[in-house]
Amino acid sequence: MNRFFLLILIISTFFSCQNAINQTSEGGSVKAEVYSQEWYSDTLDIATFSGGHFYTLETVFEQVRGVEKVLTGFIGGKRSEPSFESVVKGDTKHQMGVQVYYNPKRITYVMLLAIYFAAHDPTTADRQGIEIGSQFSPNIYFHNEKQKEFAEKQMVEESKKSKYADKKIITGLKPYDTFWVAPEEHQDFAVNHREDEYVVNVVKPYLKGVERKYGAWMLKIKAIFPEE
Repeated sequence: MNRFFLLILIISTFFSCQNAINQTSEGGSVKAEVYSQEWYSDTLDIATFSGGHFYTLETVFEQVRGVEKVLTGFIGGKRSEPSFESVVKGDTKHQMGVQVYYNPKRITYVMLLAIYFAAHDPTTADRQGIEIGSQFSPNIYFHNEKQKEFAEKQMVEESKKSKYADKKIITGLKPYDTFWVAPEEHQDFAVNHREDEYVVNVVKPYLKGVERKYGAWMLKIKAIFPEE
C-alpha cells in the first residue's frame, strides 16, 4: 500500500474515532437481550463476530440478503456496560464486534461465515489493517455447538485456499458471552455518515471487496453509496 495513502487512512481513523469518543459519555452500552426485546423474534437466528472496527463488519452484513438487523457493540471483556472510549483504548479487554440477526430460511450460518472471512484478515492477531490492539482481534463467538462445528469446518476450508498457503489462520473461536450494544450514535454508522473519512477510506473499500466476491448475496453498494 502506498505509504502516503496509509498515513491518510491512519489520520482519518484517528479523527473519526476521536469524533465518536467526544460524542459518547462513559458507559451507555446495554445488553443485546435488553436492547432487542421489542423487535427480536425467535424466527431469527443470531451470529456474532469481531474483527477490526465494528463499522466495517456492520456495513458489510447490513448488505446481506436474509440479514434482518445488525448491532455494533462490545464482547469478550469483563467490565459491565463498557463505553466506546474505554474499549477503543483497550482498557476493558472487549472486542469491537457485531451481532447479526438473520432469517435462516433465507441465508445459512455457513454463508455468513464465508462472508465474514471475506470481510477480515484471519491471519493477524490483535490487528486488522491499520487498526492495532486486542480490541480489534478477529473472533467467531458461537451460540451453540452446531455453530461451533460449522465454524471449525469453515476455518479448515479457508486454510486450504492458496492465499493462506504461507500463513496461519488465527481467527479465534469462542463461546458466546455477553454482547453489549454500543450507544445509538454507533449504530448504522456508514448509512448515517456516508461522507465520513473513515467510511470513505476504510469501510467503502472493504464493502466493495466483499461485494466483488459475494455480490449475489448482497444488495447493491448503491444502497449506502448512491453515487456508485
